[in-house]
Amino acid sequence: MSDSRERRLPPVRKVSKAANAKGVKTFRLNMPVDDYLLLRVNARKAGRTMTRYLLECLRPPVTQVDGELLRELMSELLKLNRQLQGEATNLNQIAHWANAEHAFPGEAHSLIRQVRKQVTKVEQLCLRISDLL
Repeated sequence: MSDSRERRLPPVRKVSKAANAKGVKTFRLNMPVDDYLLLRVNARKAGRTMTRYLLECLRPPVTQVDGELLRELMSELLKLNRQLQGEATNLNQIAHWANAEHAFPGEAHSLIRQVRKQVTKVEQLCLRISDLL
């Protein structure tokens, strides 16, 4: 596309970086009357000024995390992690034995099933923790 056809944005006006004595910057907001009235009504319903209402709408909502449930889930996750570490050591020993003997022991299959079940539990716990946060 050539330069003459490009849609250009209006120039950005440089604003002083200095704030007023209270550390606050001000700006002017033009809006249709309907939007103004809607803002005014919603701010009053929320028991806020229009400025405070707009600022609160900009910030993401704060959610309360259940600390007790989080501690319980983290404790369970740590316990499962310790078990998985032990079973990983067992699998490593079996792998060394299998490499030396050129055979795979039958008991290893049951251990692998246990590890897979525990990995599934860990994944489920991680999902519950991420949903909680």
